Amino acid sequence: MKFINLKFASFAFLLLASCSNDEFISSYNDDNASMVTRSVMDLRYPLNSFVTTNSLNSTDANTVTSILDVLQGKYGDGYIPVFKKIATTNPVSEIKRGAISGNAPASYNPSTNIVTLKTGTTIQQNYVQEEFIHAAQDRTYSGGIAQYVGTTGTPNIEFEAKIIQEMMYYIVDGGGFGNLGSGPVYSDEYIRWIVAVCSDGSSETFPDLDKVLSTKYSNLGYYDFLDYFKIKDSQYNHNTIYSLRPQLIDYINNNYGL
Repeated sequence: MKFINLKFASFAFLLLASCSNDEFISSYNDDNASMVTRSVMDLRYPLNSFVTTNSLNSTDANTVTSILDVLQGKYGDGYIPVFKKIATTNPVSEIKRGAISGNAPASYNPSTNIVTLKTGTTIQQNYVQEEFIHAAQDRTYSGGIAQYVGTTGTPNIEFEAKIIQEMMYYIVDGGGFGNLGSGPVYSDEYIRWIVAVCSDGSSETFPDLDKVLSTKYSNLGYYDFLDYFKIKDSQYNHNTIYSLRPQLIDYINNNYGL
C-alpha cells in the first residue's frame, strides 16, 4: 500500500483535479505541432473516434488531444474504458466552445449529446475527463442520465464521476486528491476510505463494485459519503437514490487495463 500524508493529500493537485462545477445537463490542422500528429497516431481512441463533430479551433483541439494523450497514457488503464464505451456505443455528437450558465467551465448535456467548453476559459484536464465520464455514464445507465439532471439521482451521478477521478489519481500517483467527492465534513475519513477501497494487499487497483459498496472507514461507506458530498453544492443537493448502483465504476473495473 502507498503511504500518503493525508493533510497534504487533501490539497495536492487541487488546481488540476478541482471540482469543475460541471453541468451534466475530427479533423486536425496539418500545421499543428508535432505532438498532435504523434498523439493522434498513438491514441487508442483519438478524438474523432468518439466525437462525431469537432468544432474546436486548432489550438483548442491540440490542447484536448494533449490531454487525451495523458488520460490514455499515464492513466490509460482506467480512462481507456471510458472512451471505449463512448466510441463503441454512441459517439458524442459534438465538442465545441460555447456559453454555459452559472460558473461551470464545461458541460455534457445528455439531451443534446454535446460537450461544451465554456468560451474564454482555459481548457484543463479535469474538465475534459469529467465531461467524458458523464458521457460514458449516459451510455452505461439504463435510459441514460438525463432523467437525473437537476432532480432525484443527481448526487448519485455526480459523486460517481468524482470518485472515479479520485481513485485514478490515487492508484497512479499515490495521492493527488482534490477532495472532489468529499463533503463539508469527514473529508479526512473520505480520503482514507478512497485509499481503503483501492488497496489490495500491498498494491493498488481499481476496485470492483462490491468492494466500493461494502468498504467502510470509521463506519462510513459509499452512500454515507455520497450524502455528505451532495450538501457541499446546491446543484448536487437533491434526493439520493439508494438503490442506484454506480454502474460506470462496474464497467471500468470489468474493462480495466484492457
